[in-house]
Amino acid sequence: MTSSTFLDTYQSAKDMLNVAKSHYDINKVHLKNKIIRSSEWVTITQSYYAAKLSFEHLNHQMRYLQVDEQENVSLISPKTGILQFPTQAANRMLGERAFDILDPNSIEVKFTVSISLGKEVSYFRVSEQCQLSIKSVDNIANKYHQTIWASPSSAQCNLTIGQSIKAVPVKKITGYSVAKSALFEFENTNYIAVKADEHLEFVPVQLIGSRNQDFIFSANIPLNNRQVLISSVSALQGMLLHLGRE
Repeated sequence: MTSSTFLDTYQSAKDMLNVAKSHYDINKVHLKNKIIRSSEWVTITQSYYAAKLSFEHLNHQMRYLQVDEQENVSLISPKTGILQFPTQAANRMLGERAFDILDPNSIEVKFTVSISLGKEVSYFRVSEQCQLSIKSVDNIANKYHQTIWASPSSAQCNLTIGQSIKAVPVKKITGYSVAKSALFEFENTNYIAVKADEHLEFVPVQLIGSRNQDFIFSANIPLNNRQVLISSVSALQGMLLHLGRE
């Protein structure tokens, strides 16, 4: 239906409603005065409500149209959001949607990761200004992979629908951070020296990664609020190696 045809249909429905309403009001008085039969009144009432329903349907659609003095018609979105046209917009059929309005807060990015990684990812980093928070993880895997859905944590991401991006998965880590100078190796095992009363306790650690000047590690014993030796560690390592050779 063209805009001109729609406007003509709207005006016709409005005129029909006015005529039906006038006929209804006049015969309502006749019914009260018992001038017309009940069967005639039923027909008049049905005609009036049919015209009213037809006009209300078109009037609801008219709320989303803006017509200027030259009868140029513009569509008004029913809500604020991102306008998305169908892929084959030029081939739309009568009755199909003209466009979709997407809620900016509902936009999500799809990632496919290995199952082992999917359980550990905390968020995705696109850049220093853009991070993607995980919204959901599909329970159904595709062979060795599963799908994670994430959304921008700030407007600075400025992503576009349909865009392909590169992101770094940031894993969940339970561990400790210590200056790199605190770590030393002895007999193929990494250690740190932790203060225990008046002596040092050598604690084996498992390296997880690094961050700037620190190592990230895990240990088999709790180390919260423990003091760690970070200076003269190479001298300590030399002493242990000397003792080991003896």
